[in-house]
Amino acid sequence: MDSVINNFDNDCKVISLVAEYEGYTGKERYAIITDLTEDELNARYSKRINRFRPFIILTKEMGEVITEHTNCEKKHDMRIARGDIYLHDIDDYELIHLSLFVDDDQTIRERNRAARKERQRINSISRKALMTLTPKQRDYLYRHYILNMTIRDIAAEDGLNRNTVWEIFSSGRKKYKKAVEALEVA
Repeated sequence: MDSVINNFDNDCKVISLVAEYEGYTGKERYAIITDLTEDELNARYSKRINRFRPFIILTKEMGEVITEHTNCEKKHDMRIARGDIYLHDIDDYELIHLSLFVDDDQTIRERNRAARKERQRINSISRKALMTLTPKQRDYLYRHYILNMTIRDIAAEDGLNRNTVWEIFSSGRKKYKKAVEALEVA
């Protein structure tokens, strides 16, 4: 039994979506990060994964992106807490100008806090919207937008017809946009 547990821990990482993402309301309560297919996961660890059902499967690359994002957010939060200013977007330029003309540190801290909360809100909406996609849709969106692969490259890499990949990618993009719109309204 110990070897099954050790192998599972080597092959998979389990994330509680409810604990990880504030306000998460999806039916899947867990994400399993693994390079195994669902069939392989069921064949090797069916008893172990039953307690996590229903779950979604994320690739290890997706897990690395989530970890990297979380680490960056923590790093930026620590910089803000120390009072460091970093240039990230136009709001940060406004903060620099504000700090040059305002003697009140409280105003600057409030503005930093508001900017951080807005980034967190946008990130939360994006994560929740991504969870509405199928693993293939997430994978194709990730490879296209994050890895800058073309649809043709993805199709060639997966040994699929370009039109098949395009349909999955296109439906995933539409589903993601609708989810973001619905979450922003809520």
